[in-house]
Amino acid sequence: MHAIPRNAADRPLAHSVGRRDELDQPAVPGQSIGEVFARGGYDTGYIGKWHLAAGARAGSLKRGEATTTRPEPEFVPPGPGRMGYQNWAAFNFHTNFSKAFYYRDTPQRLVMPRYETDSETDFALDFLKGRSGSSKPFFLMVAPHPPHPPWRPEQAPAGSLDRAPKTLHWRPNVKGRRDAPQVDPRCYFAMLSNVDENFGRLLKYLDETGQADNTIVVFTSDHGEMMASHGRYNKMVPYAEAVRYPADRAVAEAHSGGFEGRGALYPHGSSANSGVAMRSGNSASGERN
Repeated sequence: MHAIPRNAADRPLAHSVGRRDELDQPAVPGQSIGEVFARGGYDTGYIGKWHLAAGARAGSLKRGEATTTRPEPEFVPPGPGRMGYQNWAAFNFHTNFSKAFYYRDTPQRLVMPRYETDSETDFALDFLKGRSGSSKPFFLMVAPHPPHPPWRPEQAPAGSLDRAPKTLHWRPNVKGRRDAPQVDPRCYFAMLSNVDENFGRLLKYLDETGQADNTIVVFTSDHGEMMASHGRYNKMVPYAEAVRYPADRAVAEAHSGGFEGRGALYPHGSSANSGVAMRSGNSASGERN
């Protein structure tokens, strides 16, 4: 589900050179997942990393062609660019997880009061609590950026490295690691543990409010992380470490069993009467711990 509205899934390009500003508009207007649910009468919400707007430069990325600078480039104004999401606490892109910024419905840049994933989960709980007594179904996408580079201690949740193992057990195919005091691979797992804790907060709230049996919850990611397997980093190669990612099986089981209820989507970024989706920035699938 989460793959429909995010990143290149909405507008795949035949080549690596393309007009980045085209991503401000969906490939098929009106058919992104948020728009489909909104038309079905759902309250829709998006929290976290969007990464579908053009960002700081509008225009072609082809060398030599003109670009224009946007005064507040990470803001996505209400309208078609939000692809059906009515409730908004999101940003296009940044990598400052300790002082993450976001926007509501104006270009005023707001700063999250806590660590990014903690704050985004707070926003998600506020969304759910604000619907108390509502008879409308909901579809909520929560898309935290972590775990994602930079893997630096100052970008990890406070105190999380104290709980992380001092030694990591690496796969045999790992070579050419780039560890350094300021680039600690343990930060990846510290960030991932924080995602896990926050996902648990959402599930706990659904349990405590009696909504768990009437809510479809999806947890997934958009990609993994090489982290020196095959001597590579990031995600740009089709190895298992990069392309394997988690997906909650409960959704298929719920559908096959004739489940009818509220839906929640907690994808990074990527959410059946209502739904919460959570998407983390990089999945742990294929990693070593």
